[in-house]
Amino acid sequence: MARMVRKQIYIDDRQEQLLKTEAERTGQTESQLIRDAIERAYDDDFERRRRDRLWEQWERGAHQIAELIREESGDRPPEKFDRESIQRYADWSPSRDPD
Repeated sequence: MARMVRKQIYIDDRQEQLLKTEAERTGQTESQLIRDAIERAYDDDFERRRRDRLWEQWERGAHQIAELIREESGDRPPEKFDRESIQRYADWSPSRDPD
């Protein structure tokens, strides 16, 4: 993680309420929400990096699900997660085999 620098800012009551509400809704700290807002406003690559992080998280989850499928069914999960392989496992449950 990058070195953090402490900044003190002034916000009005409405902004404070928006920040608190969003922090409660998302489970993120107010500081993280402020950092993300700065990134979104001033960093042209923020959205690309955000999408990349989300995709990596999704892939990790997909691989964990595939491992559970393999453990429960003995079926070999796909090596690559593409639309076809995801469709094949989308409706899988321990009580029935995939297509």
